[in-house]
Amino acid sequence: MAERVIQDNSKIINLINDLNLYIKFLEQRILKIELDIRSINEKIENLNRKIERYEKMNEENFNNIKNKLDSLENEIEKIKVDLKKKADVAELKELKALLEMFHPLKSVFVTREEVKRMINELINIKKE
Repeated sequence: MAERVIQDNSKIINLINDLNLYIKFLEQRILKIELDIRSINEKIENLNRKIERYEKMNEENFNNIKNKLDSLENEIEKIKVDLKKKADVAELKELKALLEMFHPLKSVFVTREEVKRMINELINIKKE
């Protein structure tokens, strides 16, 4: 009977030792999993910080682009106002025609005496 108790005790001790080894194995796995989770959390935090930085940069870029667009729109409005003040094509053609009409090399000018003579000739022709 004593032998049997020793055998049972020996089995219980072996079982407890096996269970202790298994518990240590599980503890190591849990520690590894916790380390992995911490590492993942750190990576997520880093990514969140990067995302926040990119969002700020994008917001700043968007605001810069919006400001430049507003500035361009203002400049376009100024150009439109200036263009309304300028002569259009028809006015330029009319001005060109007037300039060509009074061009000294292309125009024929008459003196006062010649005009008087032409008028007198016309009057004489009407009298006849």
